[in-house]
Amino acid sequence: LVVDESGFIVYSGDHAQLPADLAHAQVVDTRPAFLLPGFIDTHIHFPQTHCTDSYGGGQLLNWLQQCIFPAEAKLADPQYARQVARDFCARRVDVGTTTALVFGSAFPDAQDALFEESLRVGLRTVSGRGIQTVGPDSAARLLTDEQTAITLTQHEIERWHAADTGDPATALVHTAIVPRFALS
Repeated sequence: LVVDESGFIVYSGDHAQLPADLAHAQVVDTRPAFLLPGFIDTHIHFPQTHCTDSYGGGQLLNWLQQCIFPAEAKLADPQYARQVARDFCARRVDVGTTTALVFGSAFPDAQDALFEESLRVGLRTVSGRGIQTVGPDSAARLLTDEQTAITLTQHEIERWHAADTGDPATALVHTAIVPRFALS
């Protein structure tokens, strides 16, 4: 595999067949490693970064009420949200997930942190704020009314959709509309 100065692959194939004009290419021998494309995750939750091992009684709604909603509410703190965004993106890099549809936070500062960190480390991220309009008391900090949800989502789209290049075909960051389960 030969990559030019711009980061584009200009040759892929058998080393013996390397074109003469690429013979000057620096060789990095990583045998017996494998070269794999970046992985794509189509369902991952940014707000749950620090609670993946939480147990909430064996039922989904119990787990959400006891573990997930309280953990996600912590992202209201912008400093904490930035740390979670760094941890979330670092873990994606560690496992080779270069593109992901990310279920986002209810908090605009946390979403900003996610998009900023994704761009900083070069990850393709499609995400949107978690839109939740109903829920139990444990989800109170995550809830918005419909008009607020629409307004916050519109602002996120205006700020972040293809913000890095201005062209959705080449952008690393994209926004998505992310309602939270059937209750919302």
